[in-house]
Amino acid sequence: MVVTPVNAAADTKLRATALRAASACNPLGIGDAQPMLSWRIAGPAGTMQTAYQIRAASDRAQLGTGRSYLWNSGRISEATSTGVRYGGGPLASCQRIHWQVRIWDAAGRVSPWSEPASFETGLLAADDWRGDWLAVESALERDDRLVEPRWLRVDLSEQEGRARFRLTFSSPAGEGLLTIDTRSRLLSLSIDGQKLAVPDWHPDAYGGPPAARLPLALTAGDHVLFAEVAPRKDHGRASATIAAQLRLPQMGGAAQRIVDGWECAARDGQWQPALADERQEHFRWPPSPARLLRRRFMLTAKPREMRLHVAAEGGATPPSPSGLIRRTPSRRIGPAKIESDRLLQTQGILASSTWTNPR
Repeated sequence: MVVTPVNAAADTKLRATALRAASACNPLGIGDAQPMLSWRIAGPAGTMQTAYQIRAASDRAQLGTGRSYLWNSGRISEATSTGVRYGGGPLASCQRIHWQVRIWDAAGRVSPWSEPASFETGLLAADDWRGDWLAVESALERDDRLVEPRWLRVDLSEQEGRARFRLTFSSPAGEGLLTIDTRSRLLSLSIDGQKLAVPDWHPDAYGGPPAARLPLALTAGDHVLFAEVAPRKDHGRASATIAAQLRLPQMGGAAQRIVDGWECAARDGQWQPALADERQEHFRWPPSPARLLRRRFMLTAKPREMRLHVAAEGGATPPSPSGLIRRTPSRRIGPAKIESDRLLQTQGILASSTWTNPR
């Protein structure tokens, strides 16, 4: 309990405002069991905070009762009003916390308690997530991804300005799809002597050019695909690398995908098999358009509120259930570590929203 001296009576002009947790106003679904708290100091010109006190409870009505607090910091003689770590006991997933703060100025005057604020934790433990990862892709795209291209390399001399690769293959008539990437830059691409448009890339652009995806109008028969790749120096060695997948037109069964069989031109002009690079890193598939997902469900009773927790690789547009009104905007907390069944550990965005039933 804090006893307020007579000369430190509450100053109604001095107050704490704009309370935030995890840098958000009354956030939902935060992924931190001890979020950072902050507030703004309001008062006459020149007002400076010299101390603060925070109290927190599981119910708004419990604030001010003097009992059942989850945390009562007592008076803390610090001027800090940002980055104050929640100091109560461990929080559970989906737990709502209501909190207030009051402050002291340099003259020892204390403010009234602020208006209550709140925050709610998301799903803090991996076991709390009961949903499964969904592959937001078509069956054709999934099958492409499962046949991952292999990285091939050719060593070059200092004088060689480009490497030449070729792939000889047979195909039925129809539309094929070539997905190709390099660790440097794709200079030119052609099939059966016809040049293909290589995506533009400005040399001053950040990072390397993305993987290219090109549809191919194929006739039945044999074809030759040529690619020229710029060299790249790595640990004093000049080399050129390529990784590609060629999906042939589908004829009655599963589509055939070619990731091997590339050749490279040697210094004497002869063609020889391209060697697999020792670095078989993850293939950077080109980005695909955003997909709209929906899920039908039935409620046996009218809910007062609902929570939807979404974890997505990259991000997710705030969802909107039909027939319900979103009372609070979607809270995006990120980046957060997302564990997936895939080979990579990726960065994701957690989003939470609240909806109420209008009836």
